[in-house]
Amino acid sequence: MKSPRTSPNLGLHLQKADLCTKAEELQKRLAILERTLSGAALQAARYEEQEQHFARVDALLDGVLYGPRWLEQPPCAQIVVDCLHELDPAHFHLYAFCVMCNHVHVLFDQQGIPEPPPRADGKAHTALTVAMQLLKAKSAALCNRYLQRSGAFWQHESYDHVVRNEREFERILAYIADNPVKAGLVKDWQEWPYTYINRPLAKVENVPESAHEIRRHQTTQ
Repeated sequence: MKSPRTSPNLGLHLQKADLCTKAEELQKRLAILERTLSGAALQAARYEEQEQHFARVDALLDGVLYGPRWLEQPPCAQIVVDCLHELDPAHFHLYAFCVMCNHVHVLFDQQGIPEPPPRADGKAHTALTVAMQLLKAKSAALCNRYLQRSGAFWQHESYDHVVRNEREFERILAYIADNPVKAGLVKDWQEWPYTYINRPLAKVENVPESAHEIRRHQTTQ
């Protein structure tokens, strides 16, 4: 299987207190695991906990009833779409994305993408952080210009999850495609103009009405 496959969620600048609380809860849970487990058991438990945290953040973003919804405006949504495509393939290989009213789901891998040189200040600086910084910086500047506003557009952090196997890849791919349907925006996921699936790269056999019917060729990676 190609790796590392990553599925980040990018949220608009909203619900900061709620999101910070989720992050603090995760760190407390991970600290407990560190004290009680070790080796392979710790690694598996950490992965499971991080997967559940990803789901909790995702549910928070999907269910928000207040805060900015700038991506509801087609020009802003299209800016994000264009910025995502511009970074492919120099910074990632894009499998899929979905631009919602207040957040974006993305699925990509960075196989073959070189890591940047270390930062002098020691802060985290990876191919993933560089890609997210480029995406957020350009899309925020262009969207703010369109909206005639200034200030933060995206949350400072994105919430990413490393995809571990083919089954999980299929589940996340289907989830991304089905997001606008679950939100009641369309009946068929293909009707949403800001959903993209790279069919050749993702090896999607067909494009069914239900995103949950997406199946991939079982090939040896």
